[in-house]
Amino acid sequence: IVLADVQYHDRIEGIALQGDGKIVAVGHTHSQTDGTHRFLALRYLTNGTLDLCFGDRGKVIDSGLGAQDGKSVAIAPGGKIVAASTTG
Repeated sequence: IVLADVQYHDRIEGIALQGDGKIVAVGHTHSQTDGTHRFLALRYLTNGTLDLCFGDRGKVIDSGLGAQDGKSVAIAPGGKIVAASTTG
C-alpha cells in the first residue's frame, strides 16, 4: 500500500507496473495559480517511496496551457512509459 501526499483536488486515474517492479501513476494536480488541472505522473520504487530519479523528485507536472487530466498509463515494449490525458 502506498499513501501519497496530495492536495485537495488532486487525483490518480491510472496505474501501471514496470518490469522492474516500479509503479507509475498518472492523474492531475490542481494548479494554485489559475485553478486548472495539470497532468501529473508519479513513479514509486518497489518499497513504496517516490523514485527521486524520475522527473522532479519523483513527480512530473505538465505546466502547459489549459486543463490536463492524466487518464491512463501503460508500459510499452522496451520499458517506455506511455500516458494518455484529456485537455480542456
